[in-house]
Amino acid sequence: MNVERVEFQINWKCNMNCSFCFQNGSREAGEMAMADVVSAMDQLSPGLKIVWITGGEPLLSPALLFSVIRESKRRGLYVGMSSNGLILKTYLPELKAAGLDEIRISLDSNDAAVFERIRGRRNSFPRVMEGLVQAVHFGFRVGIRTTVTRENAATVPGVIETAKQMGVSRVELKSVLPIGRGDRSTMLRPGDLARVFRDTYRQRTRQTDVMIMCNHLPQCRDFNVENNFACQCAREYLYIYSDGAVVPCSYFPALPGLNLRARSLEAIYHGAFFNAVRHSSPEDCRSCEGLDTCRNGCPAVLHRYGRFGNYCYDVIEELCS
Repeated sequence: MNVERVEFQINWKCNMNCSFCFQNGSREAGEMAMADVVSAMDQLSPGLKIVWITGGEPLLSPALLFSVIRESKRRGLYVGMSSNGLILKTYLPELKAAGLDEIRISLDSNDAAVFERIRGRRNSFPRVMEGLVQAVHFGFRVGIRTTVTRENAATVPGVIETAKQMGVSRVELKSVLPIGRGDRSTMLRPGDLARVFRDTYRQRTRQTDVMIMCNHLPQCRDFNVENNFACQCAREYLYIYSDGAVVPCSYFPALPGLNLRARSLEAIYHGAFFNAVRHSSPEDCRSCEGLDTCRNGCPAVLHRYGRFGNYCYDVIEELCS
């Protein structure tokens, strides 16, 4: 098992109501047990390098959040957190004291009206922007995650410029996917998505990088998407839900029997389902010289629509046509 990064979904609670939430905006109760966090870290040692904390909104479970951060730092691990930024400003001094290394904030537009329409929360934009500014001021490594849709595509270049002005270290761009609340009608056509990726990549600077995450536009279809970070799920990365369910990444649903309370992470990682995910691409992809920078897009989409063994690009094209 070669897992370097684990993500803990410490809760389901959220104070936003995003239109494309891949977890379908669940409001299920329950926080992760700290014993599960410790168990996972023990099982993944010594290869584990990065702990990432997510939700829901992790800041809605502050006691647990700080416990996970402190345990990660006690083990010498790099630890980051995803947040919608809404209440981030309040907790920044405590997060710094606990040892948090990095914060990634969701910012889908630099236009307040577009942002608040997507995020489903009025008057949220100024609070999120203030959280961003203050996080940089406190000395955290700060990143932005932007989900690209038809609704916000025209404003994505503005997000990059805002990030550069604020001193944000990295902007991660990812297409909305037809999972959870993700509506296929909000997805850009391939050529339009490629242009967004191409144009925003050109905005990068030495101080603010622009990365494309798990892109489904392959080189074999004449798309040349630079700086694409290919999917690492079921390889160097695991995602653990608050109830202990273990999945390749956050876009997969919990599946029966794949729970760290019932089976070891070693057994899950080398089990039939994770092996199927690792080999979910068509046969000819596996000998392609561009495989490491493509990985056939998103295996969670293939799983959602029962299409393991197909090209992710073709599956999404069929859904969007």
